[in-house]
Amino acid sequence: MSNTTDVRPDMNIRGNRTFAPLLVINLDVRDSATEAGVAAPLALALCQNIQKLGDSWERGLEAVLNAFEQQHKRRPLYAVCYY
Repeated sequence: MSNTTDVRPDMNIRGNRTFAPLLVINLDVRDSATEAGVAAPLALALCQNIQKLGDSWERGLEAVLNAFEQQHKRRPLYAVCYY
């Protein structure tokens, strides 16, 4: 039996929780270099458009996602998490 330490991070020992909102976005991409090359600039543009919303991102998020979907025919999935 080896004497190794479990190196997986434990979310409970990361420090104080702030309960600040964190936006998690998933953009469906086929597993190929070509598709990744197409999707990467789209993901960057989406993040930049959300970043432009500043602190009011929660109010403007749906409009940005709808515009993205209309322009690129892809609907990102998202969730708001609190850490």
